[in-house]
Amino acid sequence: MTRLSYPRRVALTCATLLFAAPLCAQETPTPEASETLEPVTVTGLRIPAPADETGRFISVVTAEDIALRQQRFLTDAISLAPGIQPTRAGSFGGLSSVSIRGLPTDQTLVVVDGVEQNNPAFFGNSFDFANFDTSDIARIEVLRGAQSTVYGSDAIAGVINIVTADGREGLGGQALVEGGSFGTYRGSASLRGGNDAYSGRVTVSAVQTNGFSAADSANGNTETDGYENFTVGTKLRAAPLDGLELAGTARYSSSRTEFDGFPPPNFVLADADDTGATDELGLAATATLTSLGGALENRVRISYFENDLLNEGGGFVTFDANGRRASYAWQGTARPSERLAFVTGIELEEERSGVDTGLGSDLEADTFSYFILAEVKPLEFLTLNGGVRNDNNSDFGAETTFSGAAALAVPDTGLVLRGAWSEGFQAPTTGEQDFNSAQVAQFAFPPGTVLALRPETSRGWEIGADYSALGDRLLLQLTWFDNEVDDLLAFQFVPGAPNFGIFVNVQEFDTQGLELAARVRVSGTLDLTASYAYVDALNLTTGIAAGNLPDHRFSLDAAWRPLEKLTLSGTLTFNDNETS
Repeated sequence: MTRLSYPRRVALTCATLLFAAPLCAQETPTPEASETLEPVTVTGLRIPAPADETGRFISVVTAEDIALRQQRFLTDAISLAPGIQPTRAGSFGGLSSVSIRGLPTDQTLVVVDGVEQNNPAFFGNSFDFANFDTSDIARIEVLRGAQSTVYGSDAIAGVINIVTADGREGLGGQALVEGGSFGTYRGSASLRGGNDAYSGRVTVSAVQTNGFSAADSANGNTETDGYENFTVGTKLRAAPLDGLELAGTARYSSSRTEFDGFPPPNFVLADADDTGATDELGLAATATLTSLGGALENRVRISYFENDLLNEGGGFVTFDANGRRASYAWQGTARPSERLAFVTGIELEEERSGVDTGLGSDLEADTFSYFILAEVKPLEFLTLNGGVRNDNNSDFGAETTFSGAAALAVPDTGLVLRGAWSEGFQAPTTGEQDFNSAQVAQFAFPPGTVLALRPETSRGWEIGADYSALGDRLLLQLTWFDNEVDDLLAFQFVPGAPNFGIFVNVQEFDTQGLELAARVRVSGTLDLTASYAYVDALNLTTGIAAGNLPDHRFSLDAAWRPLEKLTLSGTLTFNDNETS
């Protein structure tokens, strides 16, 4: 077996507060000068609960964390979470993805204010992290492990759940301008206002850079690859009647990226005039009715997401695709007592995709789902969670997934023991079906070629413990996990037709490993955060380790606030060998 390896990488990044000019009041959250770490509430599992009562290992990144470390893009904000491996192809704005626990990047689901952001026109229904600015983020929850019982398809590896800020803190705003190397400029502005009854917020951000050449400059590749992005997001909320809340969110992003290609006659990575233009739109409207003193809640949500992607090179359109998703959902929550909660819901998702570069025609698929989740606390220090979900896809039939978790807080020790089991599935996207249909229509494949696709399925477990000490100034976390994926979709050249290929279910995949995380508040002005992950990701079908994923990854971050208006932070990241 031949292993091509990339060298170990050590990266050191430093940041200081450049400039923040308030419009009305200082908007950038400033961590309180406290000696202890604040308790965290998790909302991404549909039943909000304190983190120490959740049987799953979840990393939470707050707006305060982002401001403290001055992280400008989504991949930066989640990079300290153990088991997370961000990758980017080329210069700024290049295709960016995130692998969770060594699983393929297209199995990471991204949700923003309840709106799924993955593009069904992409192969694998993947999400491009390159264009997501952190200016309006209030909280990020990184849910590792299969989450199909909660989110349905596409959540085999895990979920990045993002909640944007609202305006209930009162009238205020912020403007930010900064610049740096490679001709890079970034700015953002936000305005908010409101109270517990009515609130609104709008945020605008933009970035522009000359970039650099991803192709090796030693081979004469000196052309820089620029990038520009414009994003506007808003969140409105109203409570016109007692127990009734109406909310709406909208987010639009437009970007243009230059990237290197494989021009003839050598067809190796080199300077090229390739460009990519992406437009994304996400919308959601929600109505929530609470009754019986908060014991019963009914929520209705309508959401829509669209992604337009146009790639050009050499004077030709190389890829032109549109992916759309509309979702209609009802969720009911009942809390008969403080120690018992039930959540049930139904969802209808309509997925559409079209590729206009000769690969195929428009395709569509609908999925109808229903689920039941429960949380029970038989003892004050023991929390149990479980759920079941059925998703019926118009192309691939029904799939049922189960999950269960437990958290045991050992009294008077600061120790929390956790364990979870979960199942996942991912239906082939309309984009993958579109590609296969086009290949079949244009080329004659040998008899016996299997063209029918099946959903990917997974199962996995995790066990471990959290430990807090020194008055919660110190937090330690240890997790051991194992995930198995069956019928993994892969692109494969067809025997007898070596120049052509299709997507087929040919692979089994397994990842297992160990995650360590630590955070210590040395003082009210100094925070230290460290994470380590050992991930053994193996393609069981081929016997080859997963490509471009290190076995070992370590991060160390320090943030210091010597003055109220001054923050100094630095991050050290170590990646072990990456095989391909």
